[in-house]
Amino acid sequence: MRKLLILLFIFSVLSCQQNDQKSSAAKSEKADIEQLLNDYLNAWNKGDIDTVSEQFSPDGVVVNGGKHYKGLVDINRGWLRLAVGFVNNIEVAPYVSGTSGDVAYLSGKYTLDLTQNNGETTQDSGNLSLVWKRLDNNQWKLSLVHIEAFK
Repeated sequence: MRKLLILLFIFSVLSCQQNDQKSSAAKSEKADIEQLLNDYLNAWNKGDIDTVSEQFSPDGVVVNGGKHYKGLVDINRGWLRLAVGFVNNIEVAPYVSGTSGDVAYLSGKYTLDLTQNNGETTQDSGNLSLVWKRLDNNQWKLSLVHIEAFK
């Protein structure tokens, strides 16, 4: 009887370890939203337009105020080239974030500095939502950026 109890104990410990390993593997397949956000913000704050652009999926969409941009060419020409260097010191305080399958999302409050050509800096803040999708090559890319400034 004692041997049976010992075997049951060993079996239950091994089962728990296997479940922990499966759980860890599932977690590693999910997007690291904090890292995705940090990569995006670091590129913006450095004024690195190429790295910011690389964060987007080819069919990405940006909605900023009353304007929208669809696809990398439009995003680069109409939004990034105008804003990178002018917008800096971006910080985001997330309200909510999560993942579901091949989609990851974050919504929060942003604050940033706007630097004018004369060097004068003003501050702006508002709400922002970011949606990433996992592409076929297993990379996470932004598919939607929605920004609304507080008025």
